[in-house]
Amino acid sequence: MSPDGELHWAPGRPVPVTAMLRPLRRGGGDPTYRQDADGSVWRATRTPDGPVVLRVRARPADASVHAQAWGPGADWALDGVPELLGAADDTWDEFVPRPEHTVLVESWRAHPHWRVGRNRAVFEALSASALEQVVTGVEAFAA
Repeated sequence: MSPDGELHWAPGRPVPVTAMLRPLRRGGGDPTYRQDADGSVWRATRTPDGPVVLRVRARPADASVHAQAWGPGADWALDGVPELLGAADDTWDEFVPRPEHTVLVESWRAHPHWRVGRNRAVFEALSASALEQVVTGVEAFAA
């Protein structure tokens, strides 16, 4: 089945797609999040235009990302992919950790291309976080 929309985004830096989207996963049994052996991340979500399934894959050879979407919310979801992968996070351009903060220095050195992503599905993120704080982790992931 061909996608309802596609996006090729070239931010000019490698994008660690799996590491950046992993925080959106709500436990091992999360039915809205899957990762393929090739590093593609599949994510189902709701948009103002309707539900969507999004596939995001890094292309390290040319420092780009390829995304495909299926469903009525395809255009909305694809439009948000750059933000989801940290395009709005400009703090790293000028960030230099102080040498006495060794953990931060090592983390920055090990993950120089990681950025803070912005999820436009606010209710989805908020409700999951709220549930995880009220009940045990096992119960929250099951919900």
